[in-house]
Amino acid sequence: MLAIGFAAVALAGYASWQRWGPLPDNVAASVDGSVIPVDTLNVFVAAAQRSEPQVSRETVLKGLVENRLLAALAHDHDDLAAHGHADTSRVGYDAQTRHEQQRFKLIRTAFADDLRVAVEESGMADSLDYLTEPLLLSEDALAPLLSLEQALYATMTEAQQQAASQLAIARYRFAEDQPEQTLTLWDLYRRQNIQLKVQMHNLNTGFIREAIKQQLTMEFVFYWFDQHSGLSARAIAAVDDCIDDAMSRDELLHDLGLMHDIHDDNPQLRALAAEVSQDQIAAYYQQHQDEFTRVERVHAYHLRVNSQAEADRIYAELLTIQQDDNANPGEAFADAVARYSVAGDR
Repeated sequence: MLAIGFAAVALAGYASWQRWGPLPDNVAASVDGSVIPVDTLNVFVAAAQRSEPQVSRETVLKGLVENRLLAALAHDHDDLAAHGHADTSRVGYDAQTRHEQQRFKLIRTAFADDLRVAVEESGMADSLDYLTEPLLLSEDALAPLLSLEQALYATMTEAQQQAASQLAIARYRFAEDQPEQTLTLWDLYRRQNIQLKVQMHNLNTGFIREAIKQQLTMEFVFYWFDQHSGLSARAIAAVDDCIDDAMSRDELLHDLGLMHDIHDDNPQLRALAAEVSQDQIAAYYQQHQDEFTRVERVHAYHLRVNSQAEADRIYAELLTIQQDDNANPGEAFADAVARYSVAGDR
């Protein structure tokens, strides 16, 4: 049904193009009035050809158009609003951060040589060299905003979020004529997944410093792209639209169960399997019955503690044990359950 529906939409788009005639020279495609400029297509072609030099412009354009059509289909779903607002509770990255990550990867790949020259000409070997003031990483400033006040939640309270959005931890500029830019604690915090947020709650200033460095590197790439890539504001906006299309497409395919196809075909493996008879399979089973065990029942242990601080301490202890080649992680966890867990299923 999906394939038929998609084909119908694609054919309708083709018929519309035939009716209205050729596109302007600076437009690669127009889908329901939404334009993909040639300069935008060039960015995606350059990125694609870095890893696959033989890929054609037509193939890349087809992918962008398909993404645009599937994104429109995704937006027609009744549960679109749920997709748009579900990110804040995820353990992963929110939608804006995932967009930024894809944008950074695309630009860095498509303009790798130009960016390398720009960095060399700037004389800045480290993105932290663009700071106009020292980083604000003092425990006195960070602790009130990163200390967990709710033992059952590993995130900031609303009051902490508001305060964090007012606390500039980095001030920088990439050019003399650029106004000073700021990175707030909330800017940095919201871009982390739940595991990395734990590092911030633990006041790991080494991690926070590295996270700031990575964020400024990303901001430099975005600054260069906006100011020095030669693309118009319209073409840059279209790049962002195409990134959003791909993300919407992935959401749709994930919801339809088509995102991760595990039924891959291996002709060589299939040919080898065909050479094995049923008698050989039965004989192997009889000789190795001890390797075929049906697990009828398991007992799952639940490690629950009373605070995030205690959980972090136990996690660090288990991580240390896991790094010991002679240790048994399973036994270590069972021991931790017996010693620390307040759950009923010990």
